[in-house]
Amino acid sequence: MLNQIIDVIGEWNPQLFREAKGRLTPLSLLIVSIVSIVGQFLIGFCYFAALPDKFSKYNRYCQGNCSLPLNINWSLFWLDIFVGLSVITISLLLISGVYLLIQDLAKEEKNGTLNFIRFTPQSHSKILLGKLLGVPILIYWMVILAIPLQLIAGLAAGIPLSLLVTFNIVVAFNCFFWYSLALLVSIIYYKSSLIAWLGGGVVSLYLLIWGSMTLSRYGSPTGSFLDWISLFSPFQILPYLAEATGMDNLDYLTITKLDQLRWYEFSLWQNLCLGIAVYVANVVFASYWVWFGLKRRFHNPEGRIINKQHSYWFSTTVMAIAFGFTLQTLNTNELLSNFYLILFLHLVIGLTLIFHLTPARETLQTWSRYRHQQTHNSLLEDLIFGEYSPAIASLGINFIISGVIMMPGIILLFGDNRLIAVISLLFQSGLLFIYAVVTQLILLRRHRQRQLWANSTLVSLIFLVPLGLDLLGFSPDYFPELWLFVPLPIYALEQMNSIIQFGLAVFGQVLIMSLGTTLLTKQLHKLGESETKALIG
Repeated sequence: MLNQIIDVIGEWNPQLFREAKGRLTPLSLLIVSIVSIVGQFLIGFCYFAALPDKFSKYNRYCQGNCSLPLNINWSLFWLDIFVGLSVITISLLLISGVYLLIQDLAKEEKNGTLNFIRFTPQSHSKILLGKLLGVPILIYWMVILAIPLQLIAGLAAGIPLSLLVTFNIVVAFNCFFWYSLALLVSIIYYKSSLIAWLGGGVVSLYLLIWGSMTLSRYGSPTGSFLDWISLFSPFQILPYLAEATGMDNLDYLTITKLDQLRWYEFSLWQNLCLGIAVYVANVVFASYWVWFGLKRRFHNPEGRIINKQHSYWFSTTVMAIAFGFTLQTLNTNELLSNFYLILFLHLVIGLTLIFHLTPARETLQTWSRYRHQQTHNSLLEDLIFGEYSPAIASLGINFIISGVIMMPGIILLFGDNRLIAVISLLFQSGLLFIYAVVTQLILLRRHRQRQLWANSTLVSLIFLVPLGLDLLGFSPDYFPELWLFVPLPIYALEQMNSIIQFGLAVFGQVLIMSLGTTLLTKQLHKLGESETKALIG
């Protein structure tokens, strides 16, 4: 029977057949089944042991005083079992699944077997989907065995069956996103021996933070883009299920946390159907970008996960969504505090695009060699959309897009703080442009470790420059013009009280950008001339 099922799987997806055949052995299924059943028994035992007895003075499950005859709140009891089982199974799915996928794909990439798979007639989506479904298949079986107890507990707590099924579907969508992200991370960083442990650790930390905030009675929206990050946690759906039980005065999973959540002042999470639809749409949106990168990287292991044309859409959509969560209050001081976090996201997105869009020396050699043969594209069009051209113009456009997305909200809602917010955004965009120029100049060198040098230089500019200024005694309170050349310059602008200091900072940044761009242009011309001479010779 088991072999017949595996054969059917093989006809549909050969990669899934390959993964399942090595894992779905009778012994492994027996062990996983025993672990799942024993685990469920222990969970149930722990909760039943917490029920009150005739000696109890106070108990969570007593309705009123714990006096005989005991009046037990069975709905709350079964809700606790449902929540506890759901938290454990979700954590098991995400942490173990992410770890196994990263470890497996990174191992295959290192051993070269993934290159062999690439040459098979299967599409990239079938291969990766086979990995996604096959590698954690024993984890799936362990969780499937726990679904009956989950449904029994949920129904006994008063949760409708349709909502329980919807919750499990949402969890499946969430697993698809995290597993897809794990595949992308493993393809990019497969050379690192600790990447699987790091990936599992990051997911564990994420679930711990956002799970604690969801389950705690004191958790509330942060009023920043971090609320968007929280929407990738399946625990965020649990308050809807708790509300469906109709129980009052729950000390956790309060729906008011979702009621307080806003996006551009729209409350999209008060209604159950709309809230779940927005949650799923958010996960699908993120999964689209992950699979876009997977497709590009799978076919070209040394290629970039995003091209220039799609980077503009990426910057637009990500900043538009994230900035919407920043505008959850009309208090200008709170908005300015939240702006620190959106500036941090702006920095992260900018550095990510610099890392993935900046071409290497060999790519620019190819571009400079054949650029004069292209007659259908102008130089400007090639710089903005070309796959192999320098990325400086494209990165500059991305930095402008990020600012334009936020500018209307800053001007309309930030009150007296709008000028500081706008100028800090402009300074950080200029700083990112300088980082992009420096990165491209380093990658044009002939040094074999130029990528390492570029990364090290960026880290030095981001962290060592402010550390050096602080150690040398150049405090932002007294030398704010110097601190405008470090990320998140908003604090330095708040301390700025001299137009001369500000003018010097503007002049310095413009001068550095001009000199860097000029030097880069000369280097590219020199590279093109050397390639032309080589062809003529």
